Amino acid sequence: LVGIPLMVIVVGATTLILVGRALKPVAAITREVSDITGRGLDRRVPEPGTSDEIEELAVTMNGMLERLERSSARQRRFVADASHELRSPLASARTALEVAALHPDSREVLLSAIRDALVDHDRLDRITLDLLTLARLDDAQPVIADAVVDVDELIGLLLARRVEGDIEAEVHVGTQRVSEQVLTHVLTNLLDNAARYRTSRSRLSAGVVSGMLEI
Repeated sequence: LVGIPLMVIVVGATTLILVGRALKPVAAITREVSDITGRGLDRRVPEPGTSDEIEELAVTMNGMLERLERSSARQRRFVADASHELRSPLASARTALEVAALHPDSREVLLSAIRDALVDHDRLDRITLDLLTLARLDDAQPVIADAVVDVDELIGLLLARRVEGDIEAEVHVGTQRVSEQVLTHVLTNLLDNAARYRTSRSRLSAGVVSGMLEI
């Protein structure tokens, strides 16, 4: 009558102490995770070094936090780049329209402003398409090779639409199974950057190297 209650009390107290000690790392992980916000994704939960399921949980949580941190950094860069790219054509179109507003009786000035605004509109359209493409790629959606495309002809059509001129092209690709939409975005980005930073002319070459389309 005396020994059994004492034994139950001792076993219960021992179990409570052992369970509390075993779950102490879980409590530390819980506190750390609850304190982490969107601005503190560089923090990590403590890893107990016990070589058990609790340490595996901590390692998994830290891996998740690292992925979230990288994703957040990509989103910040994405927003900054998008803001910078969109600001340039908007400012250019606004300048052209303001100049036209100062000369409302000049037909040539108005037509020039319309042409400039259309060019900036095309740039905004391309930037928007690029942002949508980047968003889909960031979601890890696979890029499917839609059809067999005559890459030489596609590059020729893109170059014919360019307004800057002075583009040397050396293209020996032929037909390839690629995504025409993605390839068009890639080529447009390359040509836009070349037009923005070149000193005289642009040179574009395309060929197949080790089974890969190299531009």
